[in-house]
Amino acid sequence: MTVPATVRLREKSVPMRDFLADCVSALSEGRTSRELTTFLTAGAAALAAEEDRWVQWGLETPDLPELHGAIAALARDWLWQQTIDDFFVMHKPPGLRLRLAPAPGQAEHVEALLRKRIRLWQDIGLVTRAVPSVYEPEAHLFGGPASMAWAHRLFTVDSLTWLDHHTRPSGCPPWALSMLMLRGVFDGLRIAGWEDRDVWAQVRETGRRHPEPVDTAVAAAGLRRWWNHPDELAATVPGPARRLAERHAEEVRPLLDGWWAHYFTADGARVGPREAACYYVVFHWNRGKLSFGRQVLIAESLAAGDD
Repeated sequence: MTVPATVRLREKSVPMRDFLADCVSALSEGRTSRELTTFLTAGAAALAAEEDRWVQWGLETPDLPELHGAIAALARDWLWQQTIDDFFVMHKPPGLRLRLAPAPGQAEHVEALLRKRIRLWQDIGLVTRAVPSVYEPEAHLFGGPASMAWAHRLFTVDSLTWLDHHTRPSGCPPWALSMLMLRGVFDGLRIAGWEDRDVWAQVRETGRRHPEPVDTAVAAAGLRRWWNHPDELAATVPGPARRLAERHAEEVRPLLDGWWAHYFTADGARVGPREAACYYVVFHWNRGKLSFGRQVLIAESLAAGDD
């Protein structure tokens, strides 16, 4: 979505930057105007509508890899046509939840297209049950709607990467691809040094810990080495998975820069990058279908560090 460069006021065009500066001055001085009130009221309503515009369907399938491929093809097509702005998937009952954010003015069109596509999938036996429902973004986890918008953009890239992997796994275990993908996310969020241990400690506190002491010293040491030396890990994974990780890193880099510049370093940010990264990891692992045991091992190993 492109931000207009000018705004029309009383039969003349005013640069958007000048208009926004005047809005800030007016609010700080307690002044108001019809244009300011209209702009802020409409903007607030638009932000509220942003959370309501998603289309969600729960899909049950006898062939999850094939459904992964079908959704990846659909999403790429609709993103390219600008029919949708974002999308993502989650592995939740009844099997896979597909969430689409229609482009402005496209909501009814997307709903109709998706219903038609789901009927086709049902006719060929790819989907055995389809349940429409309401998606309620968990924006509070990421600091509010403004931050959640950036998270959704990242979810789009993350989902396409995982869908491609699940469709053609190439022998690479999901945890290895996950570590390569997350390394790029952490780097893009400027999480460095001891700070990443704090993220993993927060992930562990989401319930990802061993209920009783378990000897995982050898595995944990290997995970920590690969996390700290991603090039070594990349050299061990098959070529298709390595190329997926490289493509993912390239596509998320500008989004992470935007999230950092427009939310984390802006006035009004309510969470920092480490807290946001914690919940990003949880959503990411769901899409990657990592076993709970593997999630626990990674969280505890990386939270412990090399001490």
